[in-house]
Amino acid sequence: MRRRPVIAFLTGVGLVGCRQNAEAPSAAAPAQKQDPKVLAASLQAKTVAFIDAIAARNDQRTATAKADLEKETNRVEDAIKSETGGAANRVNSAINRIRQAIITNDVAGLTAAKDLLQQAQQS
Repeated sequence: MRRRPVIAFLTGVGLVGCRQNAEAPSAAAPAQKQDPKVLAASLQAKTVAFIDAIAARNDQRTATAKADLEKETNRVEDAIKSETGGAANRVNSAINRIRQAIITNDVAGLTAAKDLLQQAQQS
């Protein structure tokens, strides 16, 4: 008789675990298409913040802005993967320049990327 409560307890734990796993996939939202112009604007803001941080010569601010720019670059790159057109091409080019410039804190490369992002918003 002592085995029944233990088995019932173990069965109950297993069921709770199954319910949690069953609910997890439905909570994930499908990826939505985003306008390349909106993505360009968000990436441009982070790029400008990083350029300003480099100019301020504040190591903490530069490190924070760099991390933010890297995260935003990854997010935009994932969101724009399947997009085509002039604006999407400019954003992809800007992403490539940002990735190169972020390694050495190259302000000229970041400025070129910022200009491409501005053009993407205007096209």
